Amino acid sequence: DGVLPVETSPGPAHIRREVERALARALAVRVTETLEGRLSELGRDALRWSIIHATESPTVEDLAMAIGRTPAAFARDLRERHLPPPRRILLWGRLFQGAHLMTRGDRSVEAVALRLGYSSRTALSRAFRRETGLPPTEVTRRGGISCVLEGFLVGGRRRGRSR
Repeated sequence: DGVLPVETSPGPAHIRREVERALARALAVRVTETLEGRLSELGRDALRWSIIHATESPTVEDLAMAIGRTPAAFARDLRERHLPPPRRILLWGRLFQGAHLMTRGDRSVEAVALRLGYSSRTALSRAFRRETGLPPTEVTRRGGISCVLEGFLVGGRRRGRSR
C-alpha cells in the first residue's frame, strides 16, 4: 500500500521485489474491481490472490490455503458457483500478470514467460493463444490487460476449456 519496509532489507533487490508486489496488488485490484457484479466474491478473491502471486509459482494448495479452505473444499465451492477449477484460476492470474508485464515495455515475451514460471516463450504463447485466441505480442498491441479481461469474460470463467 505504498510502504516499503526498507529497514528489514535495504538492498536494491528487496526494494525491487516490494515495488513489483505493489504493482501486482494494484493490477489485481483493478482487474477484480472490473469484475465486481460479474464474478462472485470467492472468484474475485481467488483471482486477486492468483494475480498477486503469479510470479511465485503458486500451487492449488497455496491458493486454497490463502482463501481459507482445503483444496477439496475450495474446488467444490468453485464448482458450486460455476467457476473454473483452481488450476485455471492460477492460469488466469499468470495471464493477467503476463499482459501487465509485457505492456510495461521493459520485458520481452521470453523474460515474462520465465518470470511467470513457463519453460519458454512458446509455452506462454500457447497459453495466451488458447485462452485469448491471440499471441502475446498481439495481446500487448491490443491493450494487454483489457484484452485478457475480454478473454476471461468470454470464456475463461467457464469450467474446463474456454474455447
